[in-house]
Amino acid sequence: MTMNNIPIDENVLQLKGTFFYDFLEHKFSFELKEIIRLQGYSSPYSLLYSNNQFLDFIHIKSDDPSILIIKRLAAFHRSDDTWVVKAGIQYDVDQLMSSLRQLKESVTTLHCK
Repeated sequence: MTMNNIPIDENVLQLKGTFFYDFLEHKFSFELKEIIRLQGYSSPYSLLYSNNQFLDFIHIKSDDPSILIIKRLAAFHRSDDTWVVKAGIQYDVDQLMSSLRQLKESVTTLHCK
């Protein structure tokens, strides 16, 4: 399936902190913003260059309240004590990452010419 990226402006790559979180909430959702914020990502580059997939936290076995908050935003808890990412959250994550990668690539290509 081909993904149609959500159009985002070049300046998004420069956003940090509150400005980045506001962008996420406006363009995607409150839930995605909180999932990213609560994990400590503060800019597009922190997402793009992270070695972790930022939805991997749902596999962490923990009663830590901060982890449970994020899990409840991002996933459904099953009766077998596993968690499954909500389809809408997964879609938003895929769209965000694809759009950021494409934007970074186009900006890099533009500046290299």
